[in-house]
Amino acid sequence: MRRAGLLVLLCAAGCAARGPLTVTPDAGPPAALRAWTKGRIDVGDGSHRFEAALALRRPDRLLVEVSGAVGGTRAVLTLNGEDVIVLLPAERSYIAGAATPVLLESLIGLPLDGAALVRLLGTVDDSADPGAVAAPGITLTRENGRLVAIADPAGPEGFRRLELRVRELQRVDPATLPDALFAPSIPAGWRRLDPAAAPREGPLLLP
Repeated sequence: MRRAGLLVLLCAAGCAARGPLTVTPDAGPPAALRAWTKGRIDVGDGSHRFEAALALRRPDRLLVEVSGAVGGTRAVLTLNGEDVIVLLPAERSYIAGAATPVLLESLIGLPLDGAALVRLLGTVDDSADPGAVAAPGITLTRENGRLVAIADPAGPEGFRRLELRVRELQRVDPATLPDALFAPSIPAGWRRLDPAAAPREGPLLLP
């Protein structure tokens, strides 16, 4: 399981050494969690499979580390309120901007704003009700152990379906996921990219 990159980021952010919290099933969705997932997203005529590690703190803090097709880290996306920063280590480049549906769709294929993305990904924890957080135009359900998001017929163009299977999940104390984790510094000398100008087939951050 590819966890090293996310764990390094967590430690670098000065996380407290606390174990996972025990959350009873009727306590509602936890305020913070980490998860390791495998998934597939269908966008346009294409289908993209990926592995990703998540760390999120409700309502609007998110870190997604996407693995490369042959290992390593392809991209690290962080969301801190209304702003998103993406680090692309192999290219020594980054993307930064407002977490709008247009930008996030170009990056990961989902036409959601930042807060809606956090709500959707937070339902990888099965104590959360997917029907209560689905974004307009997207139906969110659980099928055979997978979290499934499907675009409604009259929903957004481009995105068709997302499937996520959780390999491991930890419900954690929100204090172990400080703001610094979701607002990384840009390394000196890295080039800023404009995702709108990048030639690609499908979401920029997926293999």
